[in-house]
Amino acid sequence: MDGKEIFKEILKSPKLKELVGVPESEEIKEDYDSQSQRREITVIRSIIEGQLRHTSDDGIFRNIKTLFDL
Repeated sequence: MDGKEIFKEILKSPKLKELVGVPESEEIKEDYDSQSQRREITVIRSIIEGQLRHTSDDGIFRNIKTLFDL
């Protein structure tokens, strides 16, 4: 399974839909290759990319901190 397939599967999650305020009967309309306005989606994509590149957990965390200027 590649990153795009993993991303699509995660977007189907009822818990994620609830988290981002999308009704369960609708799709979360996000694209793996484009920038999202939703922080939650950006974090998910960063984690997927980091895991696929075998980035350390610390590296993934630093990347997320950098994305959000934390």
